[in-house]
Order: sequence, then C-alpha cells, then structure tokens
Amino acid sequence: VMRIALPSNVETIGDPRAALHLQLLTAAYAVGCADAARDMASDYAKIREQFERPIGWFQAIKHMCADMAVRAAVARSQLYYAACALDAGSGDSAFHVAAAKRLADQAALDNCRANIQVHGGIGMTDEAYPHFCLKRAHLLQFIAPADRAALLAA
Repeated sequence: VMRIALPSNVETIGDPRAALHLQLLTAAYAVGCADAARDMASDYAKIREQFERPIGWFQAIKHMCADMAVRAAVARSQLYYAACALDAGSGDSAFHVAAAKRLADQAALDNCRANIQVHGGIGMTDEAYPHFCLKRAHLLQFIAPADRAALLAA
C-alpha cells in the first residue's frame, strides 16, 4: 500500500473509491499512450520508404502494427468494463480496475517499444517523438500502480 504524506492544510477524501478512480484515470492515460504509439507507428510506416516501397508494405511491420492495435483494443475494453463496474458499485470493481491498470500499463509499454522499433534508429533521437511516449508509459507504471492484492484475490 502506497502512503503519501499530505500537508496539514490539504483535506483528505473520505470516499474509499477515490484510489480506484485514480487508478482508472491513470489507466485511461496509459490507453491513450498505447493509442498514440500505435497511430504514430502506422503513420510513419505509411510515409517511410525502404527499397522503393513504404515500410508498412513489409509483413514484419504489418504484424507489429496489428499487434499494437490489438493490445490497445484489449486495454480499452477492460478500461470500459472497469469504469462501468466502478460506477455500478460492483463488489468486484477493485479487481476490474486493477486489471484495467495492469493491461493498460503493459499495452502502453509494449506499444511504445514497438513504435520505436518501427521508427528505427530515429525513434530514440530528438528528431522524432516516440521516445516521449515510452518515457510517459514508464512513468505511468508508478502512478497509482495496479493493486496486486486485488488481482490475486480474485
């Protein structure tokens, strides 16, 4: 359990679901990172040419982009389900929120890494933006991490 020391003038929230809402919010941000990485990679694959063809024509790049789309879609589906469960006050909403956070974090990391691979060497330079997505994905893992106890209890 993560404990944060609050200044004396800050009022605490009495709702126990506040932590779940924070996890859900960071999961949504991570899904956005996964989507951004997917879109960035597919857009780049359309314009970058190698051997007189766009690199998106090659099967390896197609498979990477397809995997990125599936990861983002799975994470988004779990995010929506967790939001509905939390809104309905379901007894297992903590599990669904933790699952959404875990899937979203993993999708963001994997998609951002694949995005850098699609971009090649330029992906980690200041000339392109894929490295920013990866840095955000790493940071999101530490903001309201998925509750392992809720995942293992179910």
